Amino acid sequence: RDIKRYGYDWAGLWLIATFPAKHYNIDDYPAVKDYLLSFGMERLEQTGKEYVVNGKKIKARTKGHNKWFETTGNIAYWEDFGREKVVYQLITQAANFAYIQGHMFATDSCYMLISKDARFIQQILSSKLYEVVFKLFYTSMTLGETGYRYSKPALMKLPIVKEYDRDRVYDDAAVYALYGLTKDEVEYIESI
Repeated sequence: RDIKRYGYDWAGLWLIATFPAKHYNIDDYPAVKDYLLSFGMERLEQTGKEYVVNGKKIKARTKGHNKWFETTGNIAYWEDFGREKVVYQLITQAANFAYIQGHMFATDSCYMLISKDARFIQQILSSKLYEVVFKLFYTSMTLGETGYRYSKPALMKLPIVKEYDRDRVYDDAAVYALYGLTKDEVEYIESI
């Protein structure tokens, strides 16, 4: 719900990400350590063991070689989260693509498209032209009367021009001009 067409509404939530590749000393972050331990060491350790805590079965995280406070995967690509990106929802009712700079990422059913051309790609994908083209030719899954799925394989097939003005803002009119649409073609796209 935070991803909008041409942007996003940040909910003010933060994620604690202790990637093994960062080699953190948890004792340097006592507030984070205390917060994580509030969930119980039985849940956090990476042993795969089962425990009974207060009469409930608790299973530790999957067995691994990382420290109890680290993510289970190495995630050596963590710096990619700081690159320019386009974030979008998998299931949607509109072409909602947000351009994001800096260390932000999306969880759950949102995806990231990382590219040096992220700002331009976001404007193109958010346009009425691409929304209509995607719905008509590239999606194989519609959901109800208005929903559809922006799958990665389908998005990768969308034709995007290689030559564009990096300083220009591409609203619908600029996208129509970039692709050389006629007045009749624009009227048809707008009527859908």
